[in-house]
Amino acid sequence: MSKFQIDNFSQLQAGYFLMCERQAYAPALKLIRQEYGRFPAAKSLLTRWCIGLFAQMGQEERALTALDDAISAGHYFREEKLRHDADLQALRHNSRFRSLSKQSGTLYEEHRQQVRPDLLVLTPQTPPPWPVLIALHESMSNTAVSEAYWHTAVDEGWLVVLPQSSQLGWATGHYVWDKTEIALSQIQGQYAQLQQDYALQLQTDSVVVAGYGQGGYVAQKLLEQQPSPFTARGAILVEGWSLDGFQHMHRFLNRSPRPRYYLLAGQNIPGQIFDHYEEAHKLSRQFARMGFLCRVEGWKEKRVGLPAGFDKLLGRGLQFFSNEQ
Repeated sequence: MSKFQIDNFSQLQAGYFLMCERQAYAPALKLIRQEYGRFPAAKSLLTRWCIGLFAQMGQEERALTALDDAISAGHYFREEKLRHDADLQALRHNSRFRSLSKQSGTLYEEHRQQVRPDLLVLTPQTPPPWPVLIALHESMSNTAVSEAYWHTAVDEGWLVVLPQSSQLGWATGHYVWDKTEIALSQIQGQYAQLQQDYALQLQTDSVVVAGYGQGGYVAQKLLEQQPSPFTARGAILVEGWSLDGFQHMHRFLNRSPRPRYYLLAGQNIPGQIFDHYEEAHKLSRQFARMGFLCRVEGWKEKRVGLPAGFDKLLGRGLQFFSNEQ
């Protein structure tokens, strides 16, 4: 993996997990150190990975020192996650590790109480009114990491709205959408505020929701929420969706235009355990039976993670919603 260029954070994350599955701990550590400076918004996660790699290589003192340094630098982790993660098993009975875990957990909880939802808005250079893309980050991520995935939309004249979850993951600076109802309520409120802040600048009939991973699942739920906070043209779901949420779909049948779905997934990717591409086709067939327009596109790469050509796939997806069919 390290011999390939890393094009985005998803490739780094996927490469790390793949190396750990193969117990290639030293190459994984080398990869993280090589790319550490490129992703400052992911430092808590990258630091935690390094701690685990030291522990799995039998370098317990380096792991403990790295954890101590992380706390001093403001990177805090949930205590239960530290105490029970498999990659830190070698440290469980170490008294210093237990003390540092408790310290980290206390600071993590203090930080968690202060977390509030955030919103990043990227405006295009074209004159308004703009179509709107609401793009949701994956699990254990944030807007600073994920915004790079959606810049093509800005270049093509879309206002890109990037909500950051208020639900803190197990490391500071990284967020999840685990509580779906809270997530939906947050995003609906943020969009209502956006309409006030950008009055007359939005094409409110040209809204598309999108998401990667867990963000894709929430994007689908947001589109299917009833009553809906907006009339979305459809959803771009990137390796994240639900196969069992069709209870509201009948309410779309008389809507014109009907919402569309554009599903993106890796196809026959080496080392990819879950076949997202096959699952995308299952979902597409369900949509087709209900009369909804859905397109599936796959990418073939030698690496896991989002492909280097993701911008082109996204561009085709945006065109899919722009075409009147």
